[in-house]
Amino acid sequence: MSATGAGQPAVEVSGLEVDYGDGAVLAGVDLEVHHGEVLGLLGPSGCGKTTLLRSVAGFLRPARGVIRLGGRQVAGGGTWVAPEDRNVGLVPQEGALFPHLDVGANVAFGLGTRNRTERATRVAECLELVGLPGFEKRRPRDLSGGQQQRIALARALAARPSVVLLDEPFSALDAALRAQVREEVRDVLRSAGATAVLVTHDQEEALSFASRVAVLRGGRIAQVADPATLYRHPVDLEVGRFVGESVSLPGRVLGIGTPGGSNGAPGAEIDTELGRLHTAHHPGAAFTTGAEVTVLLRPEQIEMVAVAGAGTVAAVVESVTYFGHDALVRLHTEANGTELLCRTTREELPAPAERVAVLVSGAVTVFPG
Repeated sequence: MSATGAGQPAVEVSGLEVDYGDGAVLAGVDLEVHHGEVLGLLGPSGCGKTTLLRSVAGFLRPARGVIRLGGRQVAGGGTWVAPEDRNVGLVPQEGALFPHLDVGANVAFGLGTRNRTERATRVAECLELVGLPGFEKRRPRDLSGGQQQRIALARALAARPSVVLLDEPFSALDAALRAQVREEVRDVLRSAGATAVLVTHDQEEALSFASRVAVLRGGRIAQVADPATLYRHPVDLEVGRFVGESVSLPGRVLGIGTPGGSNGAPGAEIDTELGRLHTAHHPGAAFTTGAEVTVLLRPEQIEMVAVAGAGTVAAVVESVTYFGHDALVRLHTEANGTELLCRTTREELPAPAERVAVLVSGAVTVFPG
């Protein structure tokens, strides 16, 4: 990939605002993408993810803000660089291959005026990279959905762009094929040393595909972090509920404990319906004894045990959803009817209406209020 602007972010977006007439879709987005990283842009449908991607690509002119690619300003402050001059590759939904061209011509489409030998060599290199050597003469209609997506990626990489933008590229594939193609595309991007931005509304896809994930909410970036940090330490309750499945319940701070967080800050003991739970310090929470808080749990932290004992709470099973590798059990507490989710790998699963005992394992995440 291009090394333009060494020392500068591959993509830098500052104060970006885009209006569609009836209000701001992007309301001051700040975001950096590092060279060689794959960044996932995650958010609900309609939050402005594709608008941000199209602004970086040059298909939309922002109302305000600045976009730089490798340190070169391409939008904002009176500057506007056309899409074809930004050195950006795009993989749209469903690949969007040209049906009247064969695979070789599709991949070579962005190579411009290079001579025939150079074009053929680069096409062969890109097809080898995506695991489809010798496909030059095939027609798009003769390819599977997964093969079409890999050809679209080869086309995007052919001109050695500074950044590859992927707009929901796996959404048209069935579930089994989507996981396979996603892994293949991720491996290709890493092998090529490409800088990429993946737009998706699928949390699992973002967490498994990207080296960092940015959550877009309300026209701004709510949090940017590596997948594990985003899942385990969301910046606020809304992000925590959006990224992955969760259970939240009220609690009260009983007291501040010894240092338990990675930053050496004290943890706290929280009184909840599920017993006394411990949390490592959350940077956004001002812990004081007696404060009312909201506790965020992940389903894998809620365990079902065979025998009720100290620290367990009685619950009733509502439903069981089996996935093969694990199962998701929906329950409610017997005392107050609080809804719970338990992710389990147990071979013997409870039946609906069965009474079980549950307990919470590990440190929990806590937010004010």
